[in-house]
Amino acid sequence: MCKDGNHSVVYFFNRISQKVIDKDELQDLQEFIGETMAQLEMCFPPRFFDITEHLMILMVDQIQAFDLLYLHKMWTYEHFVYILNQYVLNRAHPKVSMIDGYSTEEVTESSLGYLKDNVSLDLPIS
Repeated sequence: MCKDGNHSVVYFFNRISQKVIDKDELQDLQEFIGETMAQLEMCFPPRFFDITEHLMILMVDQIQAFDLLYLHKMWTYEHFVYILNQYVLNRAHPKVSMIDGYSTEEVTESSLGYLKDNVSLDLPIS
């Protein structure tokens, strides 16, 4: 199962990302993702999992509760907030730490992408 776990999760996301979802299939999807997560937990240590894996179990409940509004795909934002929380170094000022960490990463990635092309910063491109 450890080798097929990724395929199971991809299947799950493909099924819930459809424009039309059969309501009779939702209970089967709930059981499917529950079994998949249980099998993955047998293969990986508990520290491997974070809130993102837990959100997959709640997605079917969201679809049932919100009907067509589930398309807001909140888990993308939840994952981004998780990434921002990793930047917090000073718990007295968490927002400042998030802004500093994220902006530093953006500047670094931008600079590396520019320098990767071996383009000098002071000479015009011919």
